[in-house]
Amino acid sequence: MPALIRQLGGLDIDLLEGDQRRLTESLISGETEVALIYDNGLDERFEWEALGTLTPYVLLAEDHPMARQAEVLPTDLAAEPMVLLDAPPSGAYFTGILTAQGIEPVIAHRSTSFEMVRGMVAHGLGYTLLATKPAASMSYDGLPLVALPLAGTMRSQIVLAWRKDHRLSGAAERFAQKCRDKFARG
Repeated sequence: MPALIRQLGGLDIDLLEGDQRRLTESLISGETEVALIYDNGLDERFEWEALGTLTPYVLLAEDHPMARQAEVLPTDLAAEPMVLLDAPPSGAYFTGILTAQGIEPVIAHRSTSFEMVRGMVAHGLGYTLLATKPAASMSYDGLPLVALPLAGTMRSQIVLAWRKDHRLSGAAERFAQKCRDKFARG
């Protein structure tokens, strides 16, 4: 996101950072015009445009026995403690991936903080499922993490969303175009 902000040049915008619930509430209330958000849980009040696809993966401590596998099967996780990213709608999305495969996750810890979840995993408190992947494969306190594909998972999309009844301002439309350009380039 910082690279995108830099590319916006002199565009006069205020950015709001928040979880899915916060961002959808801001769109509904008119606090924001457009949001860069996941498609999970968007309803008929919104129009949206897909920008990219995210594939969930399993994050493990480097010394976890499964860390040397090529991929992880949902059944491999059945008895393992899970550290759940519990910021709406992530909690339901990630547990839903497993329950759709007949696995009831053993949730040992929950946090709404992405980095807290990564830190707990790095300290061996369990695995987690995530969809966005930071460039660094270490926790904030310097412990190594391993990201592995989760076999047979559903994907989610990152989208631009706005209220159906709202026409975007020039600044919001320019922001949307910069987002489109950024995701098209990768």
